[in-house]
Amino acid sequence: MNQCTWDDGRIRVFGTMRDTTPSDGATLFTVRIGLYSRQWVVCASDTPIDTDYQDGGPVGLMYWPVSADRC
Repeated sequence: MNQCTWDDGRIRVFGTMRDTTPSDGATLFTVRIGLYSRQWVVCASDTPIDTDYQDGGPVGLMYWPVSADRC
């Protein structure tokens, strides 16, 4: 994941994720930027992650395994 901060303080997180162990299910990935929050379900294929620019604040990246039926 890459993080950019614009001149006015807005923050963007972007990148591509892949679940390298699809036999175990999928990965739920969450990005939080201040009050902004979004989740992606990452399966075996490449998944683009892009929050676009959001109002600034603390940035948090979290992920945990979920079942494959979420794909």
